[in-house]
Amino acid sequence: MRGIGLITLVSVGAISAAPGPRARETGPMLTAKSTVAFVNCFASSEDRRGAPARFVPNDQGGTLSNLGATGANAPYFITVSDAGTRREILVRGAAPNGPEAKAVEHCR
Repeated sequence: MRGIGLITLVSVGAISAAPGPRARETGPMLTAKSTVAFVNCFASSEDRRGAPARFVPNDQGGTLSNLGATGANAPYFITVSDAGTRREILVRGAAPNGPEAKAVEHCR
């Protein structure tokens, strides 16, 4: 009987320590907006809801993220890549129907 209790305790511990559902990475979305226009729209959306976001530019566009921000529960990364006359937007770490994904959809 004692062995069953120990096995149950170990099983419950393993289940509770297992990682929960993870946010998915979406496939690339496209926008005809410039990188600056998209980033400004997204930043305004985040400002309205009091959520911090930073943009780190690079030669091909850049990345928006809340990584390291005070009050941010889970980091997300939104990569904007120039592709000629359009931009590709890749969202990682944000909930599919969460506020960041909705802001991306609104701004693209």
